[in-house]
Amino acid sequence: MGRFETPAGRLSTIFYSTDVPRKKRPGDIALTSDEEKSSGQATDMSDVVLWETYITTNQIITSSRRHFAWKDLCLDIQVREENRRLLNNVSGWLEPGTMTALMGVSGAGKLDSDSLPQSMNRHSGFVQQQDVHLDISTVREALRLTAQLRQAISVPIAEKYEYVETVISMLEMEDVADALIGTPGTGLSLEKRKRVSIGVELAAKPDILLFLDEPTSGLDGESAFFIISLMRKLANAGQTILCTIHQPSFDRIEQFDGLFLLIPGGDDAANEDQDILTYAASPFEQLRVVLHRAFLDYWKDPDYVIIKMQLNIWMGLINGLTFLQLSNSMTDLRNRLFSIFIGIITEPMLTLQVEPRFISVFVLSTFLVEIPFNLIGGLLYWLLWYYIVGYFYSSERAGYAFLMYELYQIFVASFAQLISSVFPTIGAAQIATGFVWLMVNTFNGPLSPPPLTPKGWRWFYNVSPLFYLVEGIATNAMHGLDVRCSDSEISIFYAPDNETCDAYAAAFFGSASAQGYLLDANAMGECAYCPYANGDEYLKQYDFDYSHRARNIGIFIKFIMFNYTMAALATYLIFICKWRMPKISLWGK
Repeated sequence: MGRFETPAGRLSTIFYSTDVPRKKRPGDIALTSDEEKSSGQATDMSDVVLWETYITTNQIITSSRRHFAWKDLCLDIQVREENRRLLNNVSGWLEPGTMTALMGVSGAGKLDSDSLPQSMNRHSGFVQQQDVHLDISTVREALRLTAQLRQAISVPIAEKYEYVETVISMLEMEDVADALIGTPGTGLSLEKRKRVSIGVELAAKPDILLFLDEPTSGLDGESAFFIISLMRKLANAGQTILCTIHQPSFDRIEQFDGLFLLIPGGDDAANEDQDILTYAASPFEQLRVVLHRAFLDYWKDPDYVIIKMQLNIWMGLINGLTFLQLSNSMTDLRNRLFSIFIGIITEPMLTLQVEPRFISVFVLSTFLVEIPFNLIGGLLYWLLWYYIVGYFYSSERAGYAFLMYELYQIFVASFAQLISSVFPTIGAAQIATGFVWLMVNTFNGPLSPPPLTPKGWRWFYNVSPLFYLVEGIATNAMHGLDVRCSDSEISIFYAPDNETCDAYAAAFFGSASAQGYLLDANAMGECAYCPYANGDEYLKQYDFDYSHRARNIGIFIKFIMFNYTMAALATYLIFICKWRMPKISLWGK
């Protein structure tokens, strides 16, 4: 809890100006003790009048005098095979600068945001019942992110930040503005988290309506009364507020200016998963802001990055030292390939780190923020593995291996993000990840060479991305490598009397499938034979070909782009379009 404490010397007292005039509306209720009543003549400005109130930051909370109204609103839902009408020609309106309660039967249904005009999203804010915040973000950072993305792009960034300070002051949160939000129980209190939720929507500067879904649920009596008082203060400042509330006490309900009561069969207008946010910032500005936020989150949560780097360092060292400076013997030829195989199958454990961090709302930034850390991790692994094992030192060979391994690091992250995008929970995603990695690793080449694989499964090599990766790295590591068999690896056969080993084996070496070499071609009698002359001959059993190196780079990049594309598409269909798999009955009913 220490990191959530207010820094020493930064406590502040909030003062509200009592000598600043505020234009009064007809029927306005008494101001709170923080504000001074005054009267004035409203001026018509193209049907928009700004009501002003000043607070400690000398900024202005503005609200237009537009009414929010709805007429003949209907809502039908389908329950099993039955159509049920929840709203039946409901009409109403809200006065600007008023605070209205919406009460009715709990769980009666949800408000369909598609029935609202798209322009409404830019002029309203929606505070959900659940306070969903990034735990490593501070209060000020959460509000600034919303201001940057949802206020008009023409507003200077300095003005947006000044408005955020206004909202923080209005929320009376100056003392915790730089505190981490944390998680319930280990961060800000539930009441302060609710204030942050309200502040996030206020930072978007909604000029018509602020809608709150049961803002007092889960709070104790004192905290609930504070939230209601805060809403009253916002209404007095000119903000139109509509909120659902259940079983309010008299002292809370009297704070409201009006009440909409939906009789049984009506709707509580709650929608915990509705997507009503739109952003005023340009797509490029959205990406810049959210990407900066993502990097800041990684900086504040260094454990993830440190563990990723440590895993690459230790796995690279273990792999490199296990196969330290391999020779050119036939046994070490197998070890060269096996070291590559180890480097491939150990990296998928990093997907268990990536999947919990996948955020479906900001997909592109989630993709991009992982890339630098993956590249650094791949560099550390490659440096501690490639040269220690004793692969080719030439820049062409080493550069190709480095490129392929860096691409593999990106592939691992993109693959994990694809799995996360199509499964509803982290647990389900990790179970599916284990199964898919089992399949692609089984068919990556060394474990089960294609010629030895049952015919019914050989097609899988064509769609296994790791087969192209291993082929590229393996042929790069063994092409042109001369094999020197040790004494235990040499095969002995005997030539007829008065005939050299070369003459006796001429027919064999003249065939298309011939491989290996004679240690002494002119020997007579006992002939020593090494099964492989070079690394290319050894790799023929895996259907690996050095000429495919460039092709394999292109194919592997396509697999990476496929992962990113499908992850973005799945996120769009599942989380934005709310697409669900149709239910299929086995009995045809």
